[in-house]
Amino acid sequence: MKYSKLTSLLLILAILSCNEKTTQSKIETKTKIAQPSLKNDTSELEKENTSNEESLLKGEFKNFEIFNLSDTIKVDLNGDKILDFAYLSKNDAKQMFIIDGQSKITTKIGLDESFGNMGSSFNWVDSWGTTNDKETFEIIIEDNEIIGDGKIELTNTSLFVRKNEAGGGVITFKNGKYIWVHQSD
Repeated sequence: MKYSKLTSLLLILAILSCNEKTTQSKIETKTKIAQPSLKNDTSELEKENTSNEESLLKGEFKNFEIFNLSDTIKVDLNGDKILDFAYLSKNDAKQMFIIDGQSKITTKIGLDESFGNMGSSFNWVDSWGTTNDKETFEIIIEDNEIIGDGKIELTNTSLFVRKNEAGGGVITFKNGKYIWVHQSD
């Protein structure tokens, strides 16, 4: 009799324990099912952000391509029909360099006087890419004041850099050097 009560007690505990594990297993399964949908939501958000950026750029450029900041852009920038290489350094200063595909000479961007006080630091850049438009707009600034705007001819594929919700500019090859075309207030 003693063993019957003990056996019954163990049987009840075993049943309760199994029921608890089943409930825990159901919770874990639900959690595992929910995780992929969160990942998909993130992918959708990234697609939406890229889509928003493209929408904004469509108002500024007709023909453009957006790149990741870590990408090396390979395109003919100086019109010699040989691919050049543009990249942003990965150090804290985030500087831009263009390697001429023919001569292999590396040019640090931002040293030309057209870059003004901006200099060669591109830490502020959130996105960059290329445009094949034949012309673009320019905001003309003198003594830190906007004095007008205009159109500027782009004879080669050019780079653009942007800061979200602030604007940016175009870097284009003209008269044997890379110049800055300012495009924000």
